[in-house]
Amino acid sequence: MKVWEKAEQHIAKTLGGRLVAGSGSSPMGGRGDVRAGRFLIEVKSTTGRGIRVTDKLLDKTAQRATKEGLDPALALDVNGKYWVAVPFDWFARIVRAQQMMDELKKQNKGEKKDARQKK
Repeated sequence: MKVWEKAEQHIAKTLGGRLVAGSGSSPMGGRGDVRAGRFLIEVKSTTGRGIRVTDKLLDKTAQRATKEGLDPALALDVNGKYWVAVPFDWFARIVRAQQMMDELKKQNKGEKKDARQKK
């Protein structure tokens, strides 16, 4: 199995997504490699020193996802080290959601502590 195939399968399995059939078979590079949730994920992998990310790659990834009504993501596998790049607005939403979850956990702990003290 080729490195890029392993990377695509790993990402699809880990995220509960599915591989896009024939994603790399067209001259322009296909339609994205993995669909997971509301994301169309382009997967790039290498056993070399790195992967070059260009504005053309980012634009193409975003255009394909938008055309499918999905959000774009770029998954990078550099020697088995996996990273994901998403548009900044998505990253900002993730950070805000995490902050809200942390705040809810604090409030919940405080309510449980108050309930124990009332007993």
